[in-house]
Amino acid sequence: MGRKQYGLIVLLALVAGFIGGVISSQIFVSGSLFTQKEPKPQKVVVAEKFRLVDKTGIVRAALGLTGEGQPGLGMLDKNGVPRVVLGIGKNGRPSLVMWDQKANPIWSAP
Repeated sequence: MGRKQYGLIVLLALVAGFIGGVISSQIFVSGSLFTQKEPKPQKVVVAEKFRLVDKTGIVRAALGLTGEGQPGLGMLDKNGVPRVVLGIGKNGRPSLVMWDQKANPIWSAP
């Protein structure tokens, strides 16, 4: 095989590889991450519990129902220690409790 033939084969292989890459990206990739639109926000979200987590996966807040079926909202610090809980007791009375970094109660109402 001559030098010209070898160069032509290498050039054709590069062109074919480029064309194959372009075609496969159009077939197998639905779109660039940068061109995808944000999902449209829903007006109503229905769930039994919501958990807010930080970028490391630690739960920082939760909104849900207690074992007695009463609503509650809890917020935790970066170490996962409960710091604030707002809820309704089984007697129907609202309550708010706050704790320090060592989970010692520091304030509550009622």
